[in-house]
Amino acid sequence: MAAVSVASLVWLYLYLPAAGPMAQLLRALGWETPPLLADPRTALPAVALVANWKFLGFHYLIALAGLKALPREVLEAARVDGAEGLPLLRFVLFPLMGPVLLFLFLSALASALDYAFVPVEVMTQGGPFGHTTHLMYAAYQEAFRFFRAGIAAAEATLLTLGLGALILGQLWLLERRVDRG
Repeated sequence: MAAVSVASLVWLYLYLPAAGPMAQLLRALGWETPPLLADPRTALPAVALVANWKFLGFHYLIALAGLKALPREVLEAARVDGAEGLPLLRFVLFPLMGPVLLFLFLSALASALDYAFVPVEVMTQGGPFGHTTHLMYAAYQEAFRFFRAGIAAAEATLLTLGLGALILGQLWLLERRVDRG
């Protein structure tokens, strides 16, 4: 478990177009090394990969704990009844994992911009040409780089209201599908 800033710096080193390990590997394979963080088409996916990679372990452990807590009798009964593959996943595992999946989805949604803030700041500072800037990072820049507190407060309020409405909407939609029996 490394800090987000340390993980971002490690990935920044991996992405270096001249001397980074990814560039050296691509050159050894005979491919051209694209400047991932300098190209507007690849900068956002490169930063998103870092944000997702960093927090994948937490979500994996929660999902694994949820899978381990499933009643074996229900899974065995479903298999005896002929449920395998996608039907087992869709009609047995997903309904049983409903509360865990709801928690994972809502926690990921609530912290998505927070997950992406540090990699954007460390790796691109919102560039190239603003392609990796999001509302949370824009509010930060307005407040602490340009010292426009009013605009930053308005952006933060919009972000909070929008994210809160999105979370409540998802909670309402997913709550109806969760089987607590």
